[in-house]
Amino acid sequence: MVEFRKYVVVGVFFISFVINAIALEALRRSRKLSYNVRILSINMVIADLILCASCIVFFFFAKSTTGIRMDENCMMTYIMAAACFWTYFATSFLVTAMAVDRFISLKFPFQYLKIVSEKRCKTSCYVIWIVSLLLATLFHVENREKFHQCYHELYKNNTYLTGLDNSSFITVGVTNLIILLINLFAYAAIIILVFRKKTFVSQGQRSLLQKLWTISLAYAILHGPFNLLTIVIAVFGIHENSTFIHVVILITSFVVFIDPILYTWRYKTCRYQVMMMLGCCCKGRVDAIRQRNNQFYCTYVIRSNFSSEESRLGNME
Repeated sequence: MVEFRKYVVVGVFFISFVINAIALEALRRSRKLSYNVRILSINMVIADLILCASCIVFFFFAKSTTGIRMDENCMMTYIMAAACFWTYFATSFLVTAMAVDRFISLKFPFQYLKIVSEKRCKTSCYVIWIVSLLLATLFHVENREKFHQCYHELYKNNTYLTGLDNSSFITVGVTNLIILLINLFAYAAIIILVFRKKTFVSQGQRSLLQKLWTISLAYAILHGPFNLLTIVIAVFGIHENSTFIHVVILITSFVVFIDPILYTWRYKTCRYQVMMMLGCCCKGRVDAIRQRNNQFYCTYVIRSNFSSEESRLGNME
């Protein structure tokens, strides 16, 4: 039963890896997408790809010693766990950055391109990856002895991590708490803005606001509990047969599966590229989409009693 469950989890992560790989290629071809949205989405997909690959290797090496010495097995598992933590932090920070970017585009539509420039977007991505690597390194350096010990005991007593020290709680628990609060604040602010602007947005653009609502709800269902459970694990520790670790693995598999759908495939240009790659478009459909994309730009309209203004925003599509 345990082996069957392990292969099911590995299969889900493999499917998620394929979906994220397709999403990455679609983003690479979508030149008409807003630069800021495109670069953040690409980094998000890359983080999910690394996370999927790390989890697949992690599950294969964590309990299988066939043809591998114990020390090598522990080291491989340790490296894959470090990669999982690195990409987990990166994904959490990137989701936060996309939520803040979406909030700025709604709150300050006419100053958006000045506030969120391409240079600042690139810099923020570099900072996110570096900070995530530092956090993951700090966590594993602090728990290196306990990490090695737990994998040796795994084969003897069927035990897992028994708890983390105070500094590790600060690294994992406080970081996840900050990420959770920032995301909840950003999405709550987005929902408030959506309701306030609903009567001032044209009928054709209301579907865009529904997409924002869907993404906010998806975050509340997936990423929020994921952060909360990580905080609980950082405080109390985990056992291999603990319900917490099973729920975290389940939520992780759903997160990496749904992230490319929420943050990549919801754009028309990306869906067009996916259909082109999979050969799902007939010639007439391809020509119609290509003609529409030649005139493609993303707009939303703010109406008031005095004026009607139009602003180009790539992340509103």
